[in-house]
Amino acid sequence: MHADDAPAPPIVLADLVALTRKGWALPVLAALGAGVKPRLYGLARALDGASRAAVLDGVEHLVSLGLAVRNTGHGHPLRPDLYLSPQGKALAPLAARLWALAGTPELRGTIRKRWSLPLLQVLATDGPAGFSALAGRLAPVTDRALSQALQEAVGLGLVRRDVLGDRRPPATVYALTAKGQELGGILAAH
Repeated sequence: MHADDAPAPPIVLADLVALTRKGWALPVLAALGAGVKPRLYGLARALDGASRAAVLDGVEHLVSLGLAVRNTGHGHPLRPDLYLSPQGKALAPLAARLWALAGTPELRGTIRKRWSLPLLQVLATDGPAGFSALAGRLAPVTDRALSQALQEAVGLGLVRRDVLGDRRPPATVYALTAKGQELGGILAAH
């Protein structure tokens, strides 16, 4: 087995939260792993809909996380601006799978948000849960941020919201749909 064939290390929830803190970090990581020229202009073109400022913000975030490293050589038109670190190379296939599976602009916009992928990972790993249980598992998420992530996930058909009316007071439980299980399953497997 080559070092390149080694399975990706498991992605820890805290690492996923850190990665998704900047909206374009995940797609930039996916593009770099797919061999897009690691220069700002090439990345911005590959990530249709991303401004150069957004791509630069994603790149800076990847560098701060240690997933990408700036090339310290002097500027040459053919020299890449940055390259993936070993940790970045290990996570790039996961980012590429998530980005490809998302497919639509609406879903891609959702998975770029900070709490969407961690929410899917928790539901895929732990199973159906109520709001308080999710908030505890996703700490330090705010109630507002979790509520927005849940509403968006329900609206896109990734999460199902079930109200258990046979209890007093009625309880609300969130679970992944088949569509959500596809994305969440990738995260739970890593």
